[in-house]
Amino acid sequence: MKVATRYGHSVPKLACPGDGGGGGGGLVISTDALNRVVAVDAGRMEITVESGVTLAELIDAAAGGGLALPHSPYWLGLTVGGLLSTGAHGSSVWGKGGAVHEYVVGMRIVTPAPASEGHAKVRVLAAGDPELDAAKVSLGVLGVISQSGISVPLSGAAAFIRDVPAAGATSTRTRLCGLEVYYGVLLRYVRASTAHLGKPEDSVELDLTYYRSRDPAAPRLHEDAVEEIEQMALRKYGGVPHWGKNRNAAFDGAIAKYPKSGEFLKVKGSYDPEGLFSSEWSDKVLGVAGAGGVSVVRDGCALEGLCVCSEDAHCSPEKGYLCRPGRVYKEARVCRRVAGDH
Repeated sequence: MKVATRYGHSVPKLACPGDGGGGGGGLVISTDALNRVVAVDAGRMEITVESGVTLAELIDAAAGGGLALPHSPYWLGLTVGGLLSTGAHGSSVWGKGGAVHEYVVGMRIVTPAPASEGHAKVRVLAAGDPELDAAKVSLGVLGVISQSGISVPLSGAAAFIRDVPAAGATSTRTRLCGLEVYYGVLLRYVRASTAHLGKPEDSVELDLTYYRSRDPAAPRLHEDAVEEIEQMALRKYGGVPHWGKNRNAAFDGAIAKYPKSGEFLKVKGSYDPEGLFSSEWSDKVLGVAGAGGVSVVRDGCALEGLCVCSEDAHCSPEKGYLCRPGRVYKEARVCRRVAGDH
């Protein structure tokens, strides 16, 4: 089983049931109707929402109480359950940092249970509960997040939040919407997290968004440079992938970079011993025994980020793209257009 909404923003297959590729059956639970703002407590500067509430709705509800999140991801269509489960974040090393899960003060999560307990168990986790550090970034494998309590400590931002849409309405709409279309390399700053699968140390998130053909066999623009940068970040400098964004190859061995991953897996085993909320994909990412590796090796696999190339067939030899070492990081293996070699 997996929990999802009508639209998705994640690149990996964490929200896909079964084998993660459309096969193997499985059930998707929708949170479209789990979308209430339960409470806004201006005195405690906290808001409680259900997991299907979108980031836009969360921000609006907080602003209505004169409150605001210190930082948030930039796409407002994310749901609270989804952004928490994937460790989504904005950018800051101030205070608790830019990850939304660092502001979670409580959570209600529904997990599988034996028939004697009605097949489901509602677990209420409060601040200070050690299991909350597992649930705050869960990859969706612990159960269904029902409600989350979130600290929204900024009380001076409400007027600004209300003024921005008004200012936008008086400007040329296309100019505002076009600002980030060609934004190149995006750097965001994230503090070390208390969540077991949150960032293990203060980090700089490197985000490269680049365009591709609708034809999966067509190499991307600057294919070799982007692959080299990705491998350099992950292998030379020990970076970790974003749980909701990276391609398959980036997740190989990633779980070993999280010192508290063993504690997370203990909570997972306690909450969902039968693996009802797991999939072949999540088992591979989490390094579950016997699950195998994340990479998929086949012709053209490197073009899709399914693998790191080790032979020319993994690239696109018919289009002149062959597997070659990196130019700066020599240990990298990238798909580069090589004139005269085909």
